[in-house]
Amino acid sequence: MLSSIALTLTLAMQEQVDVGAAAAFSSYVAGQRWDFVVSHEDVGNSARWLDTDDSPPLSPRAAIRSARVLLSQLMKDADQWRLDSVNLRPIAFPEVWIYVVDFQPPPPSPLGGHVAKMSVVVLMNGRAIVPISSKWPPENANPSR
Repeated sequence: MLSSIALTLTLAMQEQVDVGAAAAFSSYVAGQRWDFVVSHEDVGNSARWLDTDDSPPLSPRAAIRSARVLLSQLMKDADQWRLDSVNLRPIAFPEVWIYVVDFQPPPPSPLGGHVAKMSVVVLMNGRAIVPISSKWPPENANPSR
């Protein structure tokens, strides 16, 4: 019972952006929603990490470099963002893995506070997925009651 609740919460937090996508991840930073959508074409053009291989086709450091280049195109102060984590994630196909590279922006004030991280998706061919951005929260969102 408890494990099914945890699974439900995990799936709810990984909101699907496009039902036809192989995978989708969203970040909420700087008043924007950033949707990183991995298409089936992306999967077809990316290297596979075979069960017989000890190491993935793309090194973690190469994934970080690719993610940093994309971050610098998205955020004007990207050079001040710090690397938070690098995660390998399987997606819904055999032997298809991606990196999710998380960055944290500089704190908004000396006292700190909550800052949202940017999770950049990198394929095993080294290509970072360019996100689709939209205003967050949407202007037409219903206010909580």
